[in-house]
Amino acid sequence: MEKITPLSRLEEAIAEYFRGEEKGGIVLIAWAFFGLATAAYLFFSDFGPFETGLLYPVFLMALVQLLKGGHSFFKAKKWKAKLKAGMQQAPSAAVAEEQARVARLKQNYGKYQQIEMLLFLLGFALVVGGAFGGMGAFCLGTGIGLTLQAAFSLVFSLFAGYRTGFYHYELNVFRKQNP
Repeated sequence: MEKITPLSRLEEAIAEYFRGEEKGGIVLIAWAFFGLATAAYLFFSDFGPFETGLLYPVFLMALVQLLKGGHSFFKAKKWKAKLKAGMQQAPSAAVAEEQARVARLKQNYGKYQQIEMLLFLLGFALVVGGAFGGMGAFCLGTGIGLTLQAAFSLVFSLFAGYRTGFYHYELNVFRKQNP
């Protein structure tokens, strides 16, 4: 049985974290393409105001998700290569730099989640206004599209934030064991 060292534990955490970031980016890109395909179908079909209202938030959120997923996927590859090189030269310095990067990333996830919650609530308010407030089918469609897209983005951000939190914990453990 192989002994688990702090360095091997950290290397496993690094591999798992970046694997999760890359897979998360792919999932977000796939969801964005689904949203763009749905928006294209709605755009080229002759539907009423509900479907027209649905089109705009689905399209705009899909564009944001496409950019966010691509950024996540390609940045993960870049940071993994940079961290791997740094770990071979000076592990403590590389981990310190990575800790600072991950701390900033955790703060950003908190901001993203707040924005996504606000979009979800706005979408829900539009659903209520469209369904019960006499604001019409366009407003109802917009609300449903915004609520669905914001809910997916929020769940995605929550999982990414948890993954980042676990990774940050492993970085902290390594730093405490190897000052």
